Amino acid sequence: AGYNMQLAGIGAGTVVGVEADIQGLPGNAATGNYDYYGPFNPTFTYAKKRLGYLGTVRGRIGVLATPSLLVYLTGGLAVGNPSVGGGFWTAPGFSWSTSTSRTRAGWALGGGGEWMFMPKMSVKVEYLYYNLGRVTAAPMVSNLGGIQSTYTPSARFDGHIMRAGLNYHF
Repeated sequence: AGYNMQLAGIGAGTVVGVEADIQGLPGNAATGNYDYYGPFNPTFTYAKKRLGYLGTVRGRIGVLATPSLLVYLTGGLAVGNPSVGGGFWTAPGFSWSTSTSRTRAGWALGGGGEWMFMPKMSVKVEYLYYNLGRVTAAPMVSNLGGIQSTYTPSARFDGHIMRAGLNYHF
């Protein structure tokens, strides 16, 4: 959803506005690693991260390249709920795990083009980069057989979004 306004007078080809969106993001990313600390202490560690949704509220400023083609830059607030977790398993069957999830605010920046192909109808192509920072779970420590192992799952939550849209102008 959004609102745009074309400036009058000086800068008559300039369009300013505000836009908000929200989308669900399915899927997880996971990694695993096997370490061997002697015959009685092999260890398998794993980490996973997930971003369940991402929403943005952004300002938008653009210029009319032609009377029906707007080229614009956009940027503002990004909000999401990243989660990170992990654990390790140590022979002969001891395991530890940890995770954290919370809503985080960050930023988004991008640009695009929007073409009005009919009165009140336009299509757009947009690129956004978002950054919600790094999320770190509580560390896990094991001391099995006199060998201390520490593991702290941590992940950056940033990414690139390319999207196309069809807009109706009220």
